[in-house]
Amino acid sequence: MTDALPPQPAAAPSPSPPPQELLEESRLGGSEAARAVNLCLLALSRTARAFTLYDARNHAVGEFLTDLDTKLKRALSAVGGPLELEVRGYELAWKGDAVYVEKERERSLAFRLYRDGVRKLGFAPGLAWEEVLGLVEILSVRYTGVRQQEDDLVTLLSKAAFQRISFSAVEGFAEEDQEERRDVAGAPAPASEPPADWDLPLPGLGPPVATGLRRLPPEALAALVAEVGEDTAASECVDLVLDLLDCVSDERDPIETEDVEPLVFEVRDFLIQEREYGALLRLVPALERCGAGDLRPEASILARFGGREPLARVARSLRGSAALPEELLRYLEAVPGDHLSDALALLEAEKEPALRAAYTELVASLGHERPRLLTERLLTADGALARDLFAALSVAAPQQALEAALQLKDRPDPELQLTVVRVLEGAVDTAPVARALLGLLAARDERVRAAAATALGASRDPRVFEAMARHVQERASHGLSGDEAEALGGVLASLDPEAAYRLFADWLHPRTLLQRVVESPSQRLLHWTAVSGLGRLPGAEPEKLLRWFLDKSSGDLHQLCLATLVQRRREQRLKDGHA
Repeated sequence: MTDALPPQPAAAPSPSPPPQELLEESRLGGSEAARAVNLCLLALSRTARAFTLYDARNHAVGEFLTDLDTKLKRALSAVGGPLELEVRGYELAWKGDAVYVEKERERSLAFRLYRDGVRKLGFAPGLAWEEVLGLVEILSVRYTGVRQQEDDLVTLLSKAAFQRISFSAVEGFAEEDQEERRDVAGAPAPASEPPADWDLPLPGLGPPVATGLRRLPPEALAALVAEVGEDTAASECVDLVLDLLDCVSDERDPIETEDVEPLVFEVRDFLIQEREYGALLRLVPALERCGAGDLRPEASILARFGGREPLARVARSLRGSAALPEELLRYLEAVPGDHLSDALALLEAEKEPALRAAYTELVASLGHERPRLLTERLLTADGALARDLFAALSVAAPQQALEAALQLKDRPDPELQLTVVRVLEGAVDTAPVARALLGLLAARDERVRAAAATALGASRDPRVFEAMARHVQERASHGLSGDEAEALGGVLASLDPEAAYRLFADWLHPRTLLQRVVESPSQRLLHWTAVSGLGRLPGAEPEKLLRWFLDKSSGDLHQLCLATLVQRRREQRLKDGHA
């Protein structure tokens, strides 16, 4: 944003009036010092307007402030002492020469100062940055309107009590011919007049017509509806950026890339917030063309589209979404940057569950090409981060997730172990996976043990059945719960129905007289497992055994036998086609 000091002809003693059409604040000044003052005032005007256009935390505001600080110091250095400015209606003068001219009232810094009564404005060497920032804030307030409820510039400057910014003012707005104006030598200074065509020509009035209501045609109504449609704002923003990028590429009269950067990034953030990823994709080819021939050392606009901050905006826009839009993934593929590493860093630092879920989705979608990075990070992570990374790896690379699950199964984290079981159950027929699930039957958390037992139920390996049977017998005397015993009975029945029937019959027929007379807690849990498993076995023999044990049992076991028989009868009737 730093403007070079272009060579200018020396100021004439009697300058000719400026042209009628000025594009914006003019670049004026004959001497090097005058041109430095002119650039300083242009930067001050633009920075004050930027405060009204952008949020205070916007990157563009910071760039404007940095540019102003540089040019103000340069101007004070070039002047070699205090910088005293005379405020005229449409211009600012230094030592009698106009160093700022802007005849459009809505843009003119001079007009706003003059309108509120300021006639002189001075800056002393050693000006503190806090005072410069305070002046910009005051000017930005007055840029937002002409007659508002806030104080005028004179009041605001008086309240600020700046040490190295001075001013003088008159009471109210005075016309040029009501003041005696003199230059530095004491001679009358030329008056500052508005343009000759100011507020002209007057609009012509046509002949009077009668007013009335008429019905609009359908195409006109459709055009009106389209103006306020959901996609209208996004489309118009993209069209504006594309037009500006065309101007940057115009060899005849190009504009600087720095001038359009703030708007481009503002549009990017808006489109991300509105989830308009298709509109963002329209910008990518134009940004690629814009930076194709750029030989400057700084990165192009498109190269700076990526990064953690815009990716965090993406996650906030996705909060609560079920899945990532396809257009978002194509947009991230088109934008340079290490999005996976950025997403991993953001996931690790995030605490909010909804945003963590969004980052996990991003990692899962971006990690299919680099699963090794996910695996390495997963094996060193713990807690919620390990669970989220494991879930992402399970989606991005199932085979690598299976290998990681075998290494993570012994982590003392129940939630992580449950995720491990869900990954392992898809490959339960392999010996390493079966051994891992059998090991999880000894986990501390009952949910993990039940999930591992259910996963083992899909195996048809006789060795798994034998290991499960031993596990039930061992756990019966070491804290096996009724719910767990019921689940294990169903698992044994699904693994090997014939072997399960023989095992259940053996558990229900006590081998010794003492076991027949006194039922121990462990024996009762084996009975509970056998009754639950018999309910899953088809045929007449399991039902016959259940009826026999119904007559022998009491209490909760009696109720379980009865409920199991009723459930079998209901399932059989449904199987036979009865209501």
